[in-house]
Amino acid sequence: MEYHSVTFHDYLGRRGYSSTNQAILRMIPNSLIQPGFHLVWRYWNPLCGYLLFLLYRRLGPRKYIATIITFTTSGFLFHDLFIYLVFGIFSFIFTLSFLFYSVVYITMSKKHYSTTHLYNGSKISIAFLNLSFIIGGLIIGYFINCFIFPNSFISKLTHLTLF
Repeated sequence: MEYHSVTFHDYLGRRGYSSTNQAILRMIPNSLIQPGFHLVWRYWNPLCGYLLFLLYRRLGPRKYIATIITFTTSGFLFHDLFIYLVFGIFSFIFTLSFLFYSVVYITMSKKHYSTTHLYNGSKISIAFLNLSFIIGGLIIGYFINCFIFPNSFISKLTHLTLF
């Protein structure tokens, strides 16, 4: 099957979902229990995941560059730009966070961490580890954003609440 002909239904089937409703109900629990951070994103958000899958395939054979572009595009389009359009607050927190996620994704997929001691444990410990990567990426994105844009609304809000 060629990649350009993969339908949304095909994509859901490859992820083990029989319908959109099933995917919506199970996407987060299925994501968090994956035995590797690089596997979390296969189940996270089926609709955005499908669109990003199509983007990734269009970017060509350089998979590491395609991964970085796909992750940062997701962070910007589906998160930072969305927040700006809805709330009028602009930042790059999610774009930077997703850049971090792309580096972790590439590292873990290269090193096959799903088969190492890092991910040997119960589903709860695996979910905690994956959630730690997600939260850690958000914290890193937040602080880098505040460093780059010290006069932004987000940075000023931090100084009001933390100091």
